[in-house]
Order: sequence, then structure tokens, then C-alpha cells
Amino acid sequence: MSIQFIDAREFKKRAGAGKLLAIDVRQPNEFRALHVVGAHLCPLPDLTPEHVIASRRALGVDAHEPIYILCQTGRRARTAAERLARETTLALIVVEGGTLACREAGIETRSGETAISLERQVRIAAGGFVVVGAILGSLVTPYAYGLSALVGLGLVFAGVSDTCLMAMVLAKLPWNSSSARCAA
Repeated sequence: MSIQFIDAREFKKRAGAGKLLAIDVRQPNEFRALHVVGAHLCPLPDLTPEHVIASRRALGVDAHEPIYILCQTGRRARTAAERLARETTLALIVVEGGTLACREAGIETRSGETAISLERQVRIAAGGFVVVGAILGSLVTPYAYGLSALVGLGLVFAGVSDTCLMAMVLAKLPWNSSSARCAA
């Protein structure tokens, strides 16, 4: 199946017209901070066709109905849809602009505990490593500048490949993980 893209206003119309399955592929801490009411959490690293099908069955959503995929702004939802499209024939629809656009469109959202987003955590960690590398390079050994260079190289790789290894590591830390994975 091909992947379709809709904006939040169209998603709001469709959600008001009947039962649908919306999968949120963000991390648990992001989901707890803000999510569309009725969306089911299934973090991108844990997303499988089996989880999506189980969620559909649990909600009683017809097998011919499309699966709507959300994230914060739409980038991870696109990645999730591309992965599912390679593995299944499910009808997939990415909600462009994600949860933030849904909130702006007047779709009911729920706010919970606030957390530092994974993206901000990456910036904090990367900046911290660069500063430590610069300080150690100045005070201890010039070889420590390599730490700053390594972080810079990692950021370039993340930008080019759209894959952030630091984010993957940070996502596994206790404050970013939850036992509630892909709950139907």
C-alpha cells in the first residue's frame, strides 16, 4: 500500500466521523507530556505490524480502515509509515505536523507530566561533551579535543542520515523509557 499524508484539520474531520486507529510513535515521556486523546502509544523502536494489528483488534476498528500515524511534528511518523509499508499491506496515513498541529487544529489532547524532549536531551548532551572536550583539551591534553570532534562528526552523521545514535542511547535511559510499550 502507498502512504498518504493529511493535515491535522483533515484528521480532525475523519476522527469526528467514526472510529479510527491513531498510533503515536514518540517516546513514552513525550507521550505523557502531550498526546492526542485516543492515540495509542507505540514508540518507533518497538513498532511492528503485529502491534498495530493487535491495537486495531482491541479497538474493534475495521480491517479495511487506514492506520493514522502521529509523532511530535511528523518526521518520525513518516519513518514509521515507511517501515510499516515495507513490511505490510496496511493502509497508512501520516498526520503531517503531528501532535502539535493536532492541538492547534482543536483536536482534543491531554497534557501530563512535562519532560525534556529527546531532541533537547541530545542538544544538552552534545553541547556538554563539546564543552568537556574543549576544557580537557585546554587544561589536560590536546588529545581531548578529539571528544569535541567526535561529537561534531556524530551530529553531521545525524543530519545526513536522519539517524541519531545519541538519541537512540538516550531513549534507553530510565527517565525516557517505560514499561508501557505498544499497549493495545
